[in-house]
Order: sequence, then C-alpha cells, then structure tokens
Amino acid sequence: MNDKVDFYNSANRAVAILCNHQKTVSKGFENTTLLLNQQLKDMLEYFEELREHLQSFKNKGKTSTKPKSNKKEEEEDDNAKGKIKRVFPDTLDKTKKTLDKLNEKIQKKEKDINNREDNKQIALNTSKLNYMDPRITVAWCKKFEVGIEKVFPRSVLDKFPWAMYTDPDYAFWEVKYFNYLKCF
Repeated sequence: MNDKVDFYNSANRAVAILCNHQKTVSKGFENTTLLLNQQLKDMLEYFEELREHLQSFKNKGKTSTKPKSNKKEEEEDDNAKGKIKRVFPDTLDKTKKTLDKLNEKIQKKEKDINNREDNKQIALNTSKLNYMDPRITVAWCKKFEVGIEKVFPRSVLDKFPWAMYTDPDYAFWEVKYFNYLKCF
C-alpha cells in the first residue's frame, strides 16, 4: 500500500515540477528537519543496542529464553522531544520481532525525511486541485485498491464529491476522444 501511495506522490511531484508549482520553504523547516534527523539517529542507536541484546541471547544459547534483565527499560529525559522508549524484551523471539518492527520504522522515517526534503519547494496541492482531473485519481485509487484519503486530504474530497462516483476503468483520453468524434 505504501509503495502505491509513494508512486502516486512521485507522479504528482513530477506534474508539479513540470508545471513549475513552487512555494517558499517554511520558517520551521530546518528545525523540524533537525528533529526528524535526531529521531532517526535515536532509532539507529536503539537498533544497534537491540542487536547487541539479541547477540547476548545467541551467546547464551539459541534456545535460551532466560531474560537478560526483566524488560529492562532505559530512563529517558521527559523533556527531550522525539526520544523513543527503549525496551529490551526478555526472549529471543520477542527481540527479533522488536528488531523487525524497528527496522520498518527506520525505513519509513528515512523515506519521510527524503520526501520532505524533495517537496520543500514544490506545491503539490496546486497540481492536485487545479491541474489533475480528480476522476483520474479516484479511478486509480479504486483500480489499485488504495484508500482515497491516502492521496486526497479531507478538504479536497469535499470539493470534488462528483468525482467519487468514477468507475475504476475510467480513462480521460477515451472521454475526450469520444466527445471529439461526436462533433462529426
């Protein structure tokens, strides 16, 4: 699902670049980027600590389920923004699952940071609202089973209620072509 949404967003970005839809970078962009990079750094540090924790289980024996420490949690500064809670599970299987979930979160965070950087000077909503036929987007979402709310914000859905009745097989060029033939 996320790959489909990323595909749609990259296509929308290409349209916005082609149409030269630019915006100024917001004042808080740098601060937010620093915060996101710090969160990613914390996740990567936690990932390494979890790998060491996993290795300690493997050193004791692969079937051992004795806890190294009973769900050891690292104390965090409550005022630190973006800090993640570090939990070290007490079994080998739980540690592997935690590592897998954290790896997915790290990949998502990296993708979000890259998308944010790519979109910092591009006005994506301008192309969605003014240049792309919403019926094409609705048909694409229906055809590939992507929730329309993943690509259109609520405010856009309210502007185009008529587009929500579009069939998944809708093709813009066919409508244009058939209307052209009716002229003769």
